[in-house]
Amino acid sequence: MGMSLVEWVYEGSCVRVGFTSRVGGVSEPPYESLNLGSHVCDKPAAVHANRELLAQELAAPIAWMRQVHGSKVLPALLGNEPACDGLMLGSTMRRDAQSGSRGESDMPTAVFTRMRTPARAAAVMVADCAPVILAARDIPWACVLHVGRAGLLGGIVRRTLEDIVPHCTVEKSAGGLTSDDLVAVVGPCICGACYEVPEEMAVQAEKLQRGSTSLTSWATPSIDLRTGVHVQLRECGLSEILDLNRCTFEDERYFSHRRATREAGIGWGEGRTGRFVGIAQLLC
Repeated sequence: MGMSLVEWVYEGSCVRVGFTSRVGGVSEPPYESLNLGSHVCDKPAAVHANRELLAQELAAPIAWMRQVHGSKVLPALLGNEPACDGLMLGSTMRRDAQSGSRGESDMPTAVFTRMRTPARAAAVMVADCAPVILAARDIPWACVLHVGRAGLLGGIVRRTLEDIVPHCTVEKSAGGLTSDDLVAVVGPCICGACYEVPEEMAVQAEKLQRGSTSLTSWATPSIDLRTGVHVQLRECGLSEILDLNRCTFEDERYFSHRRATREAGIGWGEGRTGRFVGIAQLLC
């Protein structure tokens, strides 16, 4: 059997969580080789082949999303790629989830429909943003979150834990999940020592989310995604956090948009690179 495409870093009784790297696929430079992003100008056939390789390793089809740097979380369904930044496995929502102050149109849509098949594996694509995965210890439930600067400051972690998790009903937990039921896994992302931003942006970020700013290793303002995520998790009562503490900008095992831009010597936002993923898979 060949090399595994996924480094599995957490396995509970019903959920496992892992991350891919750049290695093991068929994409050509600058996307070599396991690029799983379909939106980065790689050859569509190569991306499709890479996704098929990953699905074969999981022995399960994977739910994907079209990430938009927002805070919407949807059910993980097969056969579509919705515009959102979170996918939830293994749960329906109680009817009273729509009765809060937000109103039905503003609540995250999280009701499985008969039109689509609920997935048993879901992926979040990243290349500097933080992949954050919430997994239930003893229940078949998980949620994959894409947390970039906009998502962090928009409170996607907090919103998921406060507005979605309490309304989730799964087998053995009909009364709704709580933070005590969950483990959070924070995957590779750019660190505060490397994520340089303009000073005005850093000041505004700290106003919106304390702990979200830092200094780079060359003493300029930066965003600290990892610390900001930890603050939101702990503010919501989640105490068990597994953090790989790997920086995508520094660690060449992973795709990094900022590193690609620096190496190309071009303007910010113009570097080309692939996407690796965080994966959650239900086991029961």
